[in-house]
Amino acid sequence: MFSTTIRINFYDADPAGIMFYANIFKAAHTAYEDMLREGNFDRDYFFDEDYAIPILHADVDFHKPIFPGSIVGVEINVSTVKESSFELQYNFKNQEGESLARLKTVHVFIAKNNWEKTPIPTEFLKYLLTHLIQ
Repeated sequence: MFSTTIRINFYDADPAGIMFYANIFKAAHTAYEDMLREGNFDRDYFFDEDYAIPILHADVDFHKPIFPGSIVGVEINVSTVKESSFELQYNFKNQEGESLARLKTVHVFIAKNNWEKTPIPTEFLKYLLTHLIQ
């Protein structure tokens, strides 16, 4: 499991703790970027000449209000790894450890030269496996 914290900005949620649904995906992507930085890869997969890693599917369930100004913990687990794709599960928690939202994203590696699925590079695969939940 990878974990990080993020601050919820006023533009992310209203004072009643209602977060605009697109903003939870933005927060998740910030946590995902933190996770990939921790991987200390030889390549920068966000700006790679050979690969792209688009999201194929995403969904979210909100459980409790998410208030602006709060510090939220984000836990990321890799739940599935296939030859070319992987699934991440995010759990957003308040400081009391209560789940605020759960989010899932499915990513696929594609080769930029033909926009076809391609196997996950070895260094990236090894890193994903360190966060795989059993």
